[in-house]
Amino acid sequence: VSQGLWGEIQNIGTSTGTFKANLSPGTYRVEAEPSLSWESVNSNSPAKTLSNACVVPSTGSITCDITLAKPNLTASIVDPDGKEFDNAYAYIYYNSDTSKNFLSQVNIYQGKIYINLPDGKYKLGIYPYNNSNILVTDAAYNVTVSGGVITSISDFNSGASISLDPNINLSLGRPSIYGTVYLPD
Repeated sequence: VSQGLWGEIQNIGTSTGTFKANLSPGTYRVEAEPSLSWESVNSNSPAKTLSNACVVPSTGSITCDITLAKPNLTASIVDPDGKEFDNAYAYIYYNSDTSKNFLSQVNIYQGKIYINLPDGKYKLGIYPYNNSNILVTDAAYNVTVSGGVITSISDFNSGASISLDPNINLSLGRPSIYGTVYLPD
């Protein structure tokens, strides 16, 4: 459950999928992620799914059901040379003129992202793990969803459009500066 900040509901009924939480009044999105083995994840499996806005009233309660969906964003993470890269992690952020708030971590399964996003504009940040032996840097993309479909992806820095053909490749960056941090004498 998120309202610009990350929160986790622990009391989910594993056989029924039911959940409950005591939240302050406000607008939230519910995030559901299926429990799948890494080997079974693909573009036809249920994906991490984010609900539309759920408004918690100041009195009473609200039902905010979420149905897992197939991913509307399936993309390969690649290095600057186009080789698949699976030693990375990713985050989705709200992306508007006034805020860029953290929304959700996105799992990368064998070099691919699978997620279902509701309509809106987002920033997708992809980050290599620090122990990566390949010299790559993070990258960010603007993602627009309309009518449940990804309508555009562009490089956050350059604005260059990314092809939406069935094989979307999102490239990590190539370092333009190198260095070492030393402790004082």
